[in-house]
Parts: sequence; structure tokens; C-alpha cells
Amino acid sequence: MRKPQIQPALASLSGADRLQLAELLRHGEYEDVRARVNQPRPEGFGLNLASVKPLQTFYAKVGMLDLINARLPESKKISLSTFESLAQCDIDFLISADPAVIADAHGAILNATHKLANSDGTTPAQLRTLQTLADFPARAELRAERHEILLAREDRAQAREERAAAKAERDAQ
Repeated sequence: MRKPQIQPALASLSGADRLQLAELLRHGEYEDVRARVNQPRPEGFGLNLASVKPLQTFYAKVGMLDLINARLPESKKISLSTFESLAQCDIDFLISADPAVIADAHGAILNATHKLANSDGTTPAQLRTLQTLADFPARAELRAERHEILLAREDRAQAREERAAAKAERDAQ
């Protein structure tokens, strides 16, 4: 799974700014929010957005996070900054976590995926992202199998090197 990327147009925003932007998008229209964030600080964020596309992309991410969090207990909710910073090592850590916790999280993801897939206006790109989320356990299992295969190959290569070194030592005597 790829690391979620922070959009270049919004990269200059701090974590607090991103939370404020998420709130603006939850309650406002794209053009109004774009006009506001393009204003210089302190009224806005000092951005120079030519279109609402970065806002739409960011809001889609926020919406997905909101749907996932709506199905998680308060103590397990994911923050926006955490969601945006997930990397492969974090996902590998989650895979090794308690299976019951993972099952709860995956259930929340599947519920959010089902809701989004059945809503009007879902784009093909969003459906592809949803498929990736829904396939998470299968993908995790494949990554674990691939990792085991690589470890086995490394072990075999090391054993060959040790045998070759031992043979070279015997031949030298």
C-alpha cells in the first residue's frame, strides 16, 4: 500500500491549519473555502489555489477518515495527521497487532467502503481506493508471505556462503 501523499498545493499547511481546513470543508462550499484559504494570513492561509481540485481531493480524504472514525470507538479513532502519515512500516505494525483489533478496524473500513460505494457521486478513482481498503487483509497476507520467502532466500544464500567458505578452508589445508 502506498503512503498517502500530502497534496503539493496544501503542503505548506501546518497540522492545525489542515484541521481547520477540514472543518471549513465540512461546513462550506468549495469556492467559498478556496477564496478564504487564498487570503493572506491571518484571514486565510496564504495559499494560491487556482481551482477547487486540491480541496476536493483533501475533502475526499477527510470524508473517508470521518466514515472510518464513525465506526470506531472513541479510544481508537484515527487523527487526520496520523491518517496522512501512515507508511508501510505502520501498516506492517498494524498487521502484527492483535487480530481482534485488526478485525474491528477492518470491519469499520468495510462498512465505510460499502457506504461510499453506494453513495451518489463516487468516482472510479474513489472506487479503486475503496477496493484497496477492502482488500487490505488479503494484501497484508501476501506481503507477509513475500517477506517470509525473502527471509528464506537470504537464509539459503547465507548457508551457501558458509558452505563455500568451509570448503575453501578445507581445500586450503
